[in-house]
Amino acid sequence: MLLNGSPHTLQNSNSKYQTTKFEEKNRILDHDVYEYGVEYTPKNKEDNSTVVHYGRRQLLINEIEFLTLALKSLVKDFNKSELLQKEIVVIYAGASPGYHFLVLSEFFPFIKFILYDKKIINFIFGDKQYRKNFTINQTFINKSIAENLKKEYPEDKFICLFISDIRRSNKSEEIVEEDMDLQAEIHEILKPYKSFLKFRLPYFNNEKKNKKYLDGTLFFLIYGNPSTSETRLLVDKNAKTRDYDCSRYENQMYYFNNFDRTDCFQHDIHALGIDHCYDCRAHVYILDQYKKIFENVEKMFFPNNFELSRKTIKELVDYINKVTNASSTIINFRYNFENQLYDCVYNFTKIKFGQIIDKEFLNSLRKRNDDDHTLSYRLNRIRI
Repeated sequence: MLLNGSPHTLQNSNSKYQTTKFEEKNRILDHDVYEYGVEYTPKNKEDNSTVVHYGRRQLLINEIEFLTLALKSLVKDFNKSELLQKEIVVIYAGASPGYHFLVLSEFFPFIKFILYDKKIINFIFGDKQYRKNFTINQTFINKSIAENLKKEYPEDKFICLFISDIRRSNKSEEIVEEDMDLQAEIHEILKPYKSFLKFRLPYFNNEKKNKKYLDGTLFFLIYGNPSTSETRLLVDKNAKTRDYDCSRYENQMYYFNNFDRTDCFQHDIHALGIDHCYDCRAHVYILDQYKKIFENVEKMFFPNNFELSRKTIKELVDYINKVTNASSTIINFRYNFENQLYDCVYNFTKIKFGQIIDKEFLNSLRKRNDDDHTLSYRLNRIRI
């Protein structure tokens, strides 16, 4: 049964099998209409947690999605001759550590990335052809820098996109809100064609009821923290502002993480690490959308005989596994079984499609069987 082949959904004993077609609407949090049905409850250390948190892949896949959506919009908003006269530039705030950028550039080799972060942006140019795609600035972006960028990349010659993953080591509510406000100010100065902003509202228990912020489309993260309250906000150039309800947003994200994210969704990609949870289904969907853009924009943007365009979705998943070192990426897994709490870690690609999720599966955790057809875990049994 499909549900038994989805280890990432194990924390939800009522996981549903969704048979409807997975579409862009599945990726979007409509703040006004998304139903949640339950109220936020803080997690504790004894709660089951089997969804995957995989930071490097999270950034990569979500940004492939944004750039794909931006290209789809460009071919609608501009004619071919206009597009051929412009260069696409991504201004990226909060770029450290930057491990995913070379892969992102492989997917979009015609885009120039201008990276900002005071922390070290630490990646190696394995292929010289990608050096020209990056300008690295070891400083935080600010309004003055944004003003200069606006002059350096005028609209008649460039299509400017803005991605923000601004975050400081101090994660207090005040700092988080300051960072939110800063990226909105940068957007207002740059007036980019599209922006993709980190979005997290102040927690309701801090007595903040509403937040006025840029209007746009909220996208769920993929492979985010199990209890994340972050999304990404896709904003148009001349976006207005709107009020966001902090309590409603908090409850919506709680529901998503614990229910929609742990449902099973149909797809036919059998690849290491991929099951039928929401994150994996969204991963497959985004790569499918990426492949479809070649039909409209390949000759305008992508080089001739572009290798990635010839790969199947499964081959793209396998390639991302390879270049993100998925086989050595450690994923945490916590599950109550027969009155024992199992705190486990495993390598992302060790859980294979079709693994039976039942007593036999959980017994295999205790046996620590290293056979090729089971799972290899390091266990720490904690009595409840």
